[in-house]
Amino acid sequence: MSRVHISSPFIRSFSQSDTTVGTSFVEVLTAMPPEGKCITTIIQNKSSTATIEVIFGDTGTVNNPTNGVILQPLTIFSLDNYNGPVRVQASATGTVVHAARGTV
Repeated sequence: MSRVHISSPFIRSFSQSDTTVGTSFVEVLTAMPPEGKCITTIIQNKSSTATIEVIFGDTGTVNNPTNGVILQPLTIFSLDNYNGPVRVQASATGTVVHAARGTV
């Protein structure tokens, strides 16, 4: 079992959502407005069998594993101070991805 620990006096709220993705890229988090300030972005692969590819940005080629971060089943990735969009594709249809963003 893995454990994620986040401690910041600056986080005021988290926005969270589950998105079901397939083998084409889907935007799971949109870019924040210019005045927004993200403290942390968390992406969780909730599938027990499928891998996901995560791209931090609005560009990147489909099915090119050199573009993004590959998350194995049941793993979590976090990134601090990122305000841009997050896109995800899975190795199988019907894969659930959890996205959370902690903001000021």
